[in-house]
Amino acid sequence: MMDVKRTSIELPTNTLIKIKAMAVKKGTTQNKIINELINKGFKSTESETKEPKKKIPEYLIANKNRKPDPEKHEKMAGFIKNVEPFNAVELIKEARSE
Repeated sequence: MMDVKRTSIELPTNTLIKIKAMAVKKGTTQNKIINELINKGFKSTESETKEPKKKIPEYLIANKNRKPDPEKHEKMAGFIKNVEPFNAVELIKEARSE
């Protein structure tokens, strides 16, 4: 059997009314509804923290070997992946002169 502890919480009246309505609709107790909602909240929070950080799409990264594909994305964000030092001012001048 699961270890259970009792506690008191304060809920806004409209929240309690919604919980009671859910319990009646599902034919269960308010306690089960509250536990179910809390556990869903924990699961969604855990999945958010486990998601990897979103990478920049490859077609937006320009380098010496490959230019961004304008057909895949009309408005380029201007990301450049580079391991060597570069002069940004010169690159902008070069890009504007083309």
